Amino acid sequence: MVRFEGVKEDSGMTLNFLVGALFILGFIFTVIPPLREALGVYLFLSVIAFVVYRSVRYQGDLIGISKNNLGESVFVGILAGLGFYFLSKLIPGFSFGVPMLPAAISDSMKFFVIVFVAPWIETIAIQGALFGYLLYLFKNEEGKYDKGFWLALFGQALFFALLHLGAYIYGFYQLPSFMQALTGFYANLASFLTAFLFAIVAGLIVYYDGIKNLLAVGIMHMIINFSIYIKLAIVHLPLTLIKFFTSLF
Repeated sequence: MVRFEGVKEDSGMTLNFLVGALFILGFIFTVIPPLREALGVYLFLSVIAFVVYRSVRYQGDLIGISKNNLGESVFVGILAGLGFYFLSKLIPGFSFGVPMLPAAISDSMKFFVIVFVAPWIETIAIQGALFGYLLYLFKNEEGKYDKGFWLALFGQALFFALLHLGAYIYGFYQLPSFMQALTGFYANLASFLTAFLFAIVAGLIVYYDGIKNLLAVGIMHMIINFSIYIKLAIVHLPLTLIKFFTSLF
C-alpha cells in the first residue's frame, strides 16, 4: 500500500482504493467506447474525491475506508442493505435508479458497473468526500458541527438523490412529446425520495461512533444495487433467451 504523507490512515486506504479504481476505469473507458458516457461520471467523481482526500485541510472531517470496526461495519452494511431490500418488496416504488448503460455492452460488464463501480465510487465521493467537505464548510468558529452536521447530512443526500434521478431523466429527450417526458419525470419522484432517504441513513451510519467507516455504506449500497440488477436481469431474461436461441440458427 502506498503511503500518503499528511493524511490519516483511513484516508490513505481510501486514496489507494481510488488510484486502483482510476486505473481500472481509465482502461475500460479506453477499450470499451459504449461505456464512456456512463463511466465519465465515475471518473469525474473519483478525481474529485481523490483531491479532497489528499488535502490535509479536510482530514479532521473525513471518514474513509478503514480496518477499524471491521466486523461491526460489515454487519451493519449487510443488515442495512437487506433492510432496504425488504422495504422495496413491501413499499411500491421504493427503489432508486441505477446507471442507464448501452444495450451494446455485455451483461457481465453491466453487472460490474452496477454492482461494483457505482456503489463504491458513489460512497467514497458522496458519503465520504462531499460529506466531509460540507462538514468542514459548516463548522462553527469553535470547530464544532452543531447544526452544520445536519446541513452537511442533507446536502450530501440531496446531491445523491439528484444524481440518481439523473439515471432516470437520461434519454427523456428521445420520448415522443414533452408531456410524456414530464410524466416520466414525476413518476420517478418516489425514487428520488428513496435515494434521499438512503443517503440520510448512509450518512448517519458513516458518522456513527461505533462505525466511522465507509465500508459499511459501500456494502449496503452494493447489496441494494445487486438486488436491482437481478430484478432487471429477470425482466430482460425472455429477450436474452430469444436472442441466444436465434443466434444458433
